[in-house]
Amino acid sequence: MSPESRFVELDELLALMLDGNGLSKSQEDRLESLLQEDSELLDQFVVSMALVNDLHDVAAFAVSADGQLQGDERTSGTIPKILLGNRGFYFAALAACLLIGAFSVGLQWDGDTENSHEPPFHSEFVATVVSQEDWDAVASHPIGSRVPTGGFAVSRGAVELRFDSGPSLIVEGPARLEVRNASEAELTSGKVFFRDETGGLPFRLTTPRSRFIDHGTEYALSVNGNSDEVHVFSGIVERTKQPSENASSVDILVGGQAKRYSKDSHVSAVDIQADPTQFVRELANQHEDPIKELRAIESFKYEDERAVIDVVAEGGVGWTSMWWPNGEKLPGHNEGDVALRTDESLVFGGLDAPSQGGSLGYVGEWLVHRPLKQKVSLAENDVCYVSFLFRPDGLWSSPENTVKLIFQNPDQGILEHRIAVGIDVARGNIRGELCGVLGESPLPMESGSTYLVVMKIVAAADNPDQLMIRVFQPNEPISERETSSWTVTTPTSDSDDSYELASIYFNCNREQRLDELRIGSSWASVTYPWWTD
Repeated sequence: MSPESRFVELDELLALMLDGNGLSKSQEDRLESLLQEDSELLDQFVVSMALVNDLHDVAAFAVSADGQLQGDERTSGTIPKILLGNRGFYFAALAACLLIGAFSVGLQWDGDTENSHEPPFHSEFVATVVSQEDWDAVASHPIGSRVPTGGFAVSRGAVELRFDSGPSLIVEGPARLEVRNASEAELTSGKVFFRDETGGLPFRLTTPRSRFIDHGTEYALSVNGNSDEVHVFSGIVERTKQPSENASSVDILVGGQAKRYSKDSHVSAVDIQADPTQFVRELANQHEDPIKELRAIESFKYEDERAVIDVVAEGGVGWTSMWWPNGEKLPGHNEGDVALRTDESLVFGGLDAPSQGGSLGYVGEWLVHRPLKQKVSLAENDVCYVSFLFRPDGLWSSPENTVKLIFQNPDQGILEHRIAVGIDVARGNIRGELCGVLGESPLPMESGSTYLVVMKIVAAADNPDQLMIRVFQPNEPISERETSSWTVTTPTSDSDDSYELASIYFNCNREQRLDELRIGSSWASVTYPWWTD
């Protein structure tokens, strides 16, 4: 049997397993035989099952058109028989699952700035567009979008890139840049202004004739067909002739110095006047009115504590209808539960006043949805930001204490077709889900403290999509400039889905509370109430 036909047969058996009718006895035997004889098929089988069966809470639940929560138990019979029927086979599958988990779950701490996963079949993301001024490509690269390695051209205007290693580079058109990695780029023509306020590792900025390495520097570089000009405004810049193995070719420039290096290697460098007016060093404020960039907001400001349960909660803006619960009743849904605490709004960042109105919480298992006026789309170049306040209770408890915010569609709530952030209070971690790929990190929390959770959903028509999540600790400062340190960064994923529902899922034995849900098109739109600078 050819390798292609083996995988085709496996796909056919998986399709039969998941179509609602399951496998016949002979088909089960055939599947078990294939998986026992071929380790590649076993790996593929485990990956497929990992996508179908979300091991955390609610991925097996889909939202049906009539609003009922449907538990997907279609694979529950076949999989245990196959995996448990052979003890050695079971442990092989378990080892494969652990291996897949090690590669598919990115453990990132707050201080990490680089994604440890390289997206398959795509260039690696290494920088972020943080501001622009009259840039001709802003439609295809909106503020907040990620920049992969490779060519980067600016025909008109100026754009600021913040590299994952920390430094920022303002590229002034017309210019052509080759992005090498998170700490190196080559300017082949045009002007750039470089700033590094992080004190991190040196950044290498090269030209066809020179290599420049910064040491806590602000400097500018201009490249044309005849020469390189470097203007150092602060710090130290180390220039090396390129290509060169001669240590004597190193030239050290300090703040206030500038030089011109000719394309003719026999012509000595010329001292010139450092002139900051030749370069764009600051770009205009991108968010003069963050409120205008909000797409939806819900502050849970209601007078009736049963408003959500009674399906009359239609406050906030950016929604097409009220919140509606998934099904009439779920296990743990007690008749006396009200979900809303109309007089208990969550407070974050040392603010004296509450955010607004009340807050939402639940004890038991419950899922509520609300349709958005503007869908969360992965089919176009877009960056969507989401934030909410969260207060946990019952850390490291048993059984589950989990809350999830999910973007999904009716009849399409499985892992491959949704975006979600899940906070597992019982285990003390946070998890991001983006169309079947996962990222996870430990999350230090305290019961009764309020945290700000910010999601960033980066969608691209020609590049893969990515989800990043940042959790701010109580009283941690928040800037109007987007963070470069993310708690969770998922691997990349390609999808053209658009999601019309925002869903909140509770599976808790202690009351977890959520407040101030905001969805916007900029970092500023979902964080401005808590800025500290």
